[in-house]
Amino acid sequence: MEKIGYCNICGCYSPPAADHVPPKGASSLSDTEMKTLIRYLSVDPQRPKIYKNGVKFRTLCGKCNNDRLGGSYDPALIEISKIVSRMVRVDQSGLLKLPPEIKFPVKVQRVARAIVGHLLAVLPGPEAGKSITHAPFPDAMRDYFLDPTKPLPKEMNIYYWVYPSDLHVVARGFGVGDARSLPHIIVGDMIKFFPLGYWVTWEAPPELRISQPTLIANRSSGIDDEEILKIPLRDVPPLDWPARPGSWGINLFSEEITFVAYPRKRRRLTKHSRQTRASGPRR
Repeated sequence: MEKIGYCNICGCYSPPAADHVPPKGASSLSDTEMKTLIRYLSVDPQRPKIYKNGVKFRTLCGKCNNDRLGGSYDPALIEISKIVSRMVRVDQSGLLKLPPEIKFPVKVQRVARAIVGHLLAVLPGPEAGKSITHAPFPDAMRDYFLDPTKPLPKEMNIYYWVYPSDLHVVARGFGVGDARSLPHIIVGDMIKFFPLGYWVTWEAPPELRISQPTLIANRSSGIDDEEILKIPLRDVPPLDWPARPGSWGINLFSEEITFVAYPRKRRRLTKHSRQTRASGPRR
């Protein structure tokens, strides 16, 4: 009997579909190893989880995963990823001198909903398929994703930046602060994969400034309206920004809803292990 559960976006009870995070086409999917963010940063020796063809979460129904995400929103995210990937690779090669900033038109409302949808798909294993847990931030993300006529909520911002790394990083319910500015904390969800990182924030306090550009300048723009997106190729943030705080930085997150994924390492076999594989188990 096929397993069924609740979709973490629309809440319907149905067989789950496998959502790739990040989506197919927006990154090079391959055999992947995954650790939680804390275990990765601390170089934990525990063996990682192995995924074929990228990290997948079975937390969405077929309509949200295939029709809404895959059919309506992912194409815009894949397009921007391909354009910026080419520019970043050319810039890093040194073969051609590019300007410090590139610009091109983007259907930002579709890109934003793709980012929001994939973030909502990320749940720890024990929570997958359970009924939705309601809270203001994820509920606003769901409403925005499901209704293509809704503007980006006023409490929400989506920041982006160039991320020239093959590590895929996701952190939900992620808090960033400065010990000198407590109790002010920026709370949001983050996803990073080559060539861009995205940070969806909720009610960010004005006392804490984020220096990266925002994805949507006109919140009330239509689903197919284009905005000229500016991609800075210089002064790129450190690869571990904003997950690794500086001298006064504070980070708050739940280990269960973070992950770092990277291409699977093919481990060399020792002479003994090669012999064992060749001869098979002893009887």
